[in-house]
Amino acid sequence: MTSGIYQLSFSDGSFYVGKSNDIERRWKEHFTKFGKGTAAAAMQAAYERCGEPACKVVLVCHEDHIDVWESYYINGNFNDSKCLNTTCPNPVNIPSSVSLNPEYLTMSMWEHITKMSDQAEEIESLKNDIESIKEGTALEEAEYEIIEYKEKITKLKEENSKLRNRGFFDYLFGRW
Repeated sequence: MTSGIYQLSFSDGSFYVGKSNDIERRWKEHFTKFGKGTAAAAMQAAYERCGEPACKVVLVCHEDHIDVWESYYINGNFNDSKCLNTTCPNPVNIPSSVSLNPEYLTMSMWEHITKMSDQAEEIESLKNDIESIKEGTALEEAEYEIIEYKEKITKLKEENSKLRNRGFFDYLFGRW
């Protein structure tokens, strides 16, 4: 069961753009109507002229988005004389910056809102981090951590030196 936008393409180059939350079922409905002679007039004429159309999924997306994407694809082709769609939904302007990332297309509107909410929390946290850096508190904390690490490194170097010296003297005096 595929949700999204599909296209029926006839051998003469004419085509129909449609939407469905179950594309495979919708294709069967089209073919049943073709067989009965009850499909939309322009599509039925193309079927009688050319035979069965090729079916392809144009875009897989969540059913929350199919109206917008159908409008986008039909409006992009509506003035094409080969387009068999008889109605043209209100045009939708989708900015070129919108990604056709399948992850986002298959998410419901609620999932988008939830994700944006999670991102808003992350952004707020980053803003707070930036403010603490600007105020200098983050820098002060980092300086204290560096001083603590330097002290730990100095102690470790001293212990290392003692152990090496003990090993050297043990070797020198034959205690090994």
